[in-house]
Amino acid sequence: MHVVRDPLTQRPSTPTALWRLLHGGLHIWRGWRLIRFHFHRLDDQARAERVSAWAREMLRIWRIQLQARGTPCTQATLLMANHISWLDILVLLATSRCHFVGKSELAHWPVLGTMVSGAGTVFVERASKRDVLRVEERTINARLDNDCGGH
Repeated sequence: MHVVRDPLTQRPSTPTALWRLLHGGLHIWRGWRLIRFHFHRLDDQARAERVSAWAREMLRIWRIQLQARGTPCTQATLLMANHISWLDILVLLATSRCHFVGKSELAHWPVLGTMVSGAGTVFVERASKRDVLRVEERTINARLDNDCGGH
């Protein structure tokens, strides 16, 4: 997987940057509406497709070209990664059917909480060993067996 982005020396003009920011904000709002009002009617496959399409569109809006190389994994896979930025999350969502484990505080954030919950994030109380074990069991058993084709 390789992300190509305009070099920093080729920054967009201020009006272009503002337009992209506005367009990105509108796209976030549309994603929030989709999750809030329509996801409950979709099956798991349709949700995953919508999340992936939403992430690809966000990358397109911000002029971030994504080039994925290799063959996508078709088996249930557990990928553990610590993201560095929001871009990592969009790239993973755009290229694969995946779910994230996130700190429980995220669930309560305005807008973002709804979006990450709707996208299938499993929340964990990091200070609680019992909750970490719960998330481990839920993630490995439920996500891999049901969501990733490991029937």
